[in-house]
Amino acid sequence: VADKASGVTSTTPTASEARQIVEQLLSLGFGALQFSINKANNAGREQGRGQEPTESGPEQQTRVQNRSPDALSGMFSLLTICVERCAILLIQLPSNPGNDREGEGLFTLSVETAASCIHEKEVDVARSSMIFLKTVIDLKGSLSQDTTGSESNVTRARLIVPVMDSAIQRVREDVFMCLITGACGVFPREVLDPAASVLFSLLRILSAEDAEALSAAALNQKQFLLGQEAQLVVLTVLGRCSKGTVAPSVLMDCFADLWQMHQGDDAGAIAGGDVIMDFARKYGA
Repeated sequence: VADKASGVTSTTPTASEARQIVEQLLSLGFGALQFSINKANNAGREQGRGQEPTESGPEQQTRVQNRSPDALSGMFSLLTICVERCAILLIQLPSNPGNDREGEGLFTLSVETAASCIHEKEVDVARSSMIFLKTVIDLKGSLSQDTTGSESNVTRARLIVPVMDSAIQRVREDVFMCLITGACGVFPREVLDPAASVLFSLLRILSAEDAEALSAAALNQKQFLLGQEAQLVVLTVLGRCSKGTVAPSVLMDCFADLWQMHQGDDAGAIAGGDVIMDFARKYGA
């Protein structure tokens, strides 16, 4: 950049140039990953709320082979940084050229892709998608609650919150269901903590009525094998998370216990037994 007054040439990009660079990098990166993203979304729709796909033939095997876990994980890491540092820029970026879904920018498609990837068996993909979703939810929550900030912060919130809220609304039910299903022995053990963190953040931005309804529906899924007594315990824990009366670590511990009790072929046999009574005592339910 040439400084005409001094005759000095600077190699530091201007804000406008930096913005253009970031936009181009994100758009190019997202375009390069579009094939993997489409495959991820297709798999997510087939698997539904954390269920295994019914397809197991050559076509399914080809899909798995064609997906790039490292690329998806890297994309979510990049998107997480963008949410933290340049959220307004991210939500204003258009979707990849050729996308036929009108009115959806890169950010909305990214949130939907992350929601479809949280049940991935590849740990890095699942973890990075959860971290991205948590970052989005936390920013939306903090901006919604900040009503006494500066004028610039109010303007920032006015630009960001509606877009993020719309994207979260699209995926919140499926994410909620998938996270509970995952805790019932479906997730790899390594992603239980980030899964619990996402659910805690989601519970904190939901209304009490929505949190209760989604919790009840999620625990009525067939993957939950521990009986009604255990359901009531988990409902109690989720209710406390929604009210903010417990720390995220409580939900992490609860997820770890649920996951452990669902291991093995006899998970349903412990319903109503001593293990469930100990579970209830631990969480004061």
